[in-house]
Amino acid sequence: MTTDATTPEFGSPEHAENEPSTWIRGLYMLLFLVITRVTEAVIFLIMLVQFILKLATGNTNDKLEKFGDQLSRYIYEIIQFQTFNTEEKPFPFADWPESGKQ
Repeated sequence: MTTDATTPEFGSPEHAENEPSTWIRGLYMLLFLVITRVTEAVIFLIMLVQFILKLATGNTNDKLEKFGDQLSRYIYEIIQFQTFNTEEKPFPFADWPESGKQ
C-alpha cells in the first residue's frame, strides 16, 4: 500500500498531533447535526404558516421570509462545515447569517 507524502502514517507523531482535533471536530459535527434537525423543523413551521397566510390573505409575511432566508443560509454554513469545505464553525460560534432580502 502506498502512502501519500502529505498524509501522516498512522502511529506517527504527525498523526498523533492531528487526531485530537479531528475528534473534537467530530463532536462539533454531531452537535451541528442535531441543530440541523431542529432548524429543519422550524423551516417546516415557517413553510406551513406562510402557506396558510398565502391561502388566507394572498400574501406572505415579510419577516418570516427574511427569517427563512437566514435559516437557509445557516443550514448552508452548517453543510459547508460538515463536508469539510470550511473550518469556520457556524452560529453560535460565529455571527448569525444576514438575509439577502430587504
